[in-house]
Amino acid sequence: MKGKARKTGETSSSSCETDSCGSDGDIGSVLDVDFEFFSPRLSDVCTLRNLLRQLMGPDSDGLDLSGLSELVVSQTLVGSTVKMDGIEGSPLAFLSVLNLNYYCEKEAVQKIKSYIMSKISINKEFYEFFCTCYAELGSIGLVLSERLINMPIEIVPAMYDMLFEEIEWALEDKEPYDFSYYIILSRSYQEMEGQRHLRKRQRRHQKKTFYFHQEDELFKEKSLYAVRYRYSRCEGSNSASRSQNIGRQLQGEIMMISRDKLKEAISELKSIIVQ
Repeated sequence: MKGKARKTGETSSSSCETDSCGSDGDIGSVLDVDFEFFSPRLSDVCTLRNLLRQLMGPDSDGLDLSGLSELVVSQTLVGSTVKMDGIEGSPLAFLSVLNLNYYCEKEAVQKIKSYIMSKISINKEFYEFFCTCYAELGSIGLVLSERLINMPIEIVPAMYDMLFEEIEWALEDKEPYDFSYYIILSRSYQEMEGQRHLRKRQRRHQKKTFYFHQEDELFKEKSLYAVRYRYSRCEGSNSASRSQNIGRQLQGEIMMISRDKLKEAISELKSIIVQ
């Protein structure tokens, strides 16, 4: 893929509360913060790997997150990081997209694709549609995005607007970013109850699912297919993660959404934010 000089520090001033949906917890104090947007850099790999570990939850140990992070920073045409301390700072959030077909020989992509296929296989129609698109369209975009839990929702539309614009520029250069469909990885949880109360309530109600990020709920509503699943692995030795998620049943989600519906979801997110 070609290289092109891009973002050197676009600034977004945010006067907002921390993201209060899902696990983001109680609404905090209002802060005036200036965030800067940069292209991913080689020095960001370690932080991006940690953010991907947060995104993939307990199953991250079976994936090549370092390889995925290196692919993200190798793409000079698309993708953004959000920082507060200039270009040398650590990313607080990132968004990028990988072409599953273009990178099909990369071990990191092979592993994440196998993981996706194993999870969506519980939905035969989803699985078959994914396989057909992969074989016939020749380009499915894997959206990789995560942020620190207290980052404001306001940065999300800005990141996606940049991504859509960057994809248009890349297509002018005949680069492989012509995606009709995107795969989005998400995480959510259900609140756990005492077994006695749980058995009674399960007979009457389905447990409510909470998303860690508000935009994921919109993506789910707009998606063509979506599956929710229990992680294959337990939370393991990450005591910090375990303590943060006491009383929660963590679960992963995989969604497939069309290009137009993804843009529609971002437009709706903007409307929600300004309300």
